[in-house]
Amino acid sequence: MKRDRYYISYRRGGGERLAELLREGLLPENPESIFLAPGEADTGEEREKLQKEINACDFFLIALSANALEECSKPGDLFRMEIETAIAKKKTIVPVTEEDYVWPKTLPASIAGIRKLRLFPYLQINEEGLLVWPYTFLGRLEAGQNVVTPESRKQEEKRKESRPPARPEKRKSRNLLPVVVLAAVLLTAVLVFVLWRSSALPKENPFAGKTPSACGVAGEDAEWYFYDDGGLSVIGKGSIEDCTRDLSSLKTNPPWGDEIHRRMTYVVIDPGITQIGSYVFCKCRDLKSVSIPASVRTIKAGAFLDCKSLERFEVDRANKFFCSRDGVLFSKDMSKLLYYPAEKADKEYSVPEGVTSIENCANAEFAAIHLPKSLKEIKASAFSECDRLKSIKLPSGIREIPDFLFWGCDVLETVSVPKSVTRISRDVLYLCPYLTELHYEGTMKEWSSISVDVANGSLEKVKIIYRSY
Repeated sequence: MKRDRYYISYRRGGGERLAELLREGLLPENPESIFLAPGEADTGEEREKLQKEINACDFFLIALSANALEECSKPGDLFRMEIETAIAKKKTIVPVTEEDYVWPKTLPASIAGIRKLRLFPYLQINEEGLLVWPYTFLGRLEAGQNVVTPESRKQEEKRKESRPPARPEKRKSRNLLPVVVLAAVLLTAVLVFVLWRSSALPKENPFAGKTPSACGVAGEDAEWYFYDDGGLSVIGKGSIEDCTRDLSSLKTNPPWGDEIHRRMTYVVIDPGITQIGSYVFCKCRDLKSVSIPASVRTIKAGAFLDCKSLERFEVDRANKFFCSRDGVLFSKDMSKLLYYPAEKADKEYSVPEGVTSIENCANAEFAAIHLPKSLKEIKASAFSECDRLKSIKLPSGIREIPDFLFWGCDVLETVSVPKSVTRISRDVLYLCPYLTELHYEGTMKEWSSISVDVANGSLEKVKIIYRSY
């Protein structure tokens, strides 16, 4: 009777103990069918021997101690080579872990598939209070969905062979015209829906036929894949995790790391993702386009802040919370302008009537912007660093000029302020060297009643021109 062969792979510097427990658990039943990897192999001949052992095994056991996979980013890493060989040979791979093991956020694409496998913790206490390995997990593998084992394939073939032939059903003759008509109506409806959906999304999958160069965890149930052409795909469900922001250095810690953050040029978020975390794409300096699916319900603060190369947003028409018009991101009801892409090629831009709030137009390339009468609120820094903006007139519905509104507008020459304004917050005109006059639609007395933050030294240097005295 042929016995199963086992190959036990582990990482030195923490994995030896777990690997020994696995070997000892298998010894009573399989004393001559276990190969414990040496943990290191310096020559090509030694590595070739290990590959032959993997090829001969039935079960490839990975002893996943804490941080065992962190060195796998190095192409010549032995542990990585063993896993790659097992994947290539389509071996039954069994990841056995320490308690509370967590997959690393990033794995090389060549071994990233192991994160899809079911994990088997080795911890178990016997009657004497000693730590032992639960050998029974191999039996659970056959019934589970982790892998397809040789035994489960044989059992499936036997089940298929033992099935009795299906008996032909006696059919009753009946009028099929109503069924045919109903099927035609349903098919037409499906085709109309597909055509409508396809008009809102890219015609082709931009990642078709491509192999990712890196991948990792983007959230609790979400993963990211990066491609050498600068594309980032986020798949799964739930949230893309928040990204903390260091206010002193203005740096973030994105889930894909700083290097990919700098190289990223376009992002495609797959259906299933419901939330884009705060600051997660902040300061993506080369990011040009973002594709948002119907499933996204929330875009948290600063998600696309300071993306100075951004040209357009694309939103699935079926999204109930967001939409895009001419590449600009709005709330679904068009009441909020959320993000104006910094590199959108407009010399002038007119905000649609009906918009009541503007959140972010920072770094925009337009020389003039026309604001609607419906506008009631502008968020802090909304027009900061618009270095081509020459003039702007705030509509009469605005009551507050928020912090840093025109900060760093290098060529701004004229600003018109309505008499509806009751408060001017801090440093609204900081670093606006060419602004010498501010036009106020009210009287000097009305201007003097406005609450002005003390941190407005630049405002003191500007001449106020009143509509009347």
